[in-house]
Amino acid sequence: MIDFIIVLIYLAITLAVGLYNAKTVSSDKEYTSAGQQYSALIVFCTLTATYLGGGFTIGLAEKTFLFGIMYVIAMYGFSLKEILIAKYVAPKMEYFQDRCITAGEIMKTAYGSSGQLLTGFASLIVCSGIIGAQFATCGNIFEHFLNIPSKYGILITSIIIITYVTLGGIKSVVKVNIFHFITLSIVLVLLCVLGLHKVGGINNLIKLTPVSYFSITGGTSFLTLLILTISFFLGETLVPPYIQRLLIGKTSKDTSKGTFYSGIASTLIFTIVGVTGIIVYAVNPDVQPNLAFPNAVSIILPIGLQGLGIAAIFAIIMSSADAFLHSTSIAVRRDILCLLGWKINPNSRVELSFSRIITCILGIVATIFAIITPSVLDILLYSYQFWTPFILVPLFAAIYRIRTSSLVFIISSIAATTSVIAWNLMSNYISPVKGSLEGVILGTIVNLVTFSFLRMTKLNNIVIFNLQQYQVKR
Repeated sequence: MIDFIIVLIYLAITLAVGLYNAKTVSSDKEYTSAGQQYSALIVFCTLTATYLGGGFTIGLAEKTFLFGIMYVIAMYGFSLKEILIAKYVAPKMEYFQDRCITAGEIMKTAYGSSGQLLTGFASLIVCSGIIGAQFATCGNIFEHFLNIPSKYGILITSIIIITYVTLGGIKSVVKVNIFHFITLSIVLVLLCVLGLHKVGGINNLIKLTPVSYFSITGGTSFLTLLILTISFFLGETLVPPYIQRLLIGKTSKDTSKGTFYSGIASTLIFTIVGVTGIIVYAVNPDVQPNLAFPNAVSIILPIGLQGLGIAAIFAIIMSSADAFLHSTSIAVRRDILCLLGWKINPNSRVELSFSRIITCILGIVATIFAIITPSVLDILLYSYQFWTPFILVPLFAAIYRIRTSSLVFIISSIAATTSVIAWNLMSNYISPVKGSLEGVILGTIVNLVTFSFLRMTKLNNIVIFNLQQYQVKR
């Protein structure tokens, strides 16, 4: 009972923090970017909370429970990517800070309104799947820990998230993410320290697990490890919420520092989560692998602290869901509806109302998907891997202000996406890493080669769309 009360209090505090910060939102500009006012520390906290969703915690613990430390090594590919983004991409964002808020608006500078529109739809598809999947996961956590039916758990968490994101926008999302980050950091340290104590230290942990668990390659091959590492390096690069965090700092220096610190911190976080998964195996190897991280809370933490642990799991999921929900609404508003003639006045309260309505509608749709068609979520989540092959190469070109035609962007992206689909269809026969995201590697290479080749041809100057242009008033 005490753990149940702790969870309810945590959810209530989350809602209160979000609503409190919503009171200061008076314009669409504050709702979408908060006037780019955030320091490096805040960028660090909100970025870290955003990427630490269910995949990088619950999913990572499952993999280390099954295969050992190899997956932690592979996850360092993501950490390296964030460090490189901090050094080579974040400084370039200074040019876009007063001009753009979404990935689509950045793409428009290089490929015109058609590039923005296609990126807007890509953002909508990818982010919608992630939101619905996170809502569904929250429902499962309610059912697993609190014996509350999944559909009611989905409703509870989605109502909380939709409410504060709809009313407060980026201001509420950032402040709630900081709260989640603090909670998550405390619980992760407790799980690792108390878990190691429970099994008698690291040396005893090694004795209680298979030899391969502490092998760099996990008993497989170096090629498998390399493919996994590159997949994690590429898989989530510059997705919409991450782009948004590169545009909300006071200066490009703030975003660079915040992103760099986040990349460094991720190595420690992944190590702690991975070791926690191995600890659960050592204590009870009969646990369902996909529940290794939730069971770590039950196995390692005492009564009272278990409630905090459950709250941390909600923090993991909600901190990703709210960021993706807000990014989706901004993409729909600015990258899709604007091209249908809906002008933007960022200082208008009417525009603020429209943004809130769009956010609420998207949140409700994601909730319905999570409740009535959970199988669809797997398909939507599967589309996540198509962001990088479709967008990454042309987006980097746009950030570095390398200009080309919209036709080059479209052809190279279609070629990349087609190659990913083909790979997925054949991967059961030719893939050395079953179920991984190595299709992302192939798709990105195809996009890079096609994009580079077409840019040297006459197609570089052909414009095939002439959508209505709009001027973003800042």
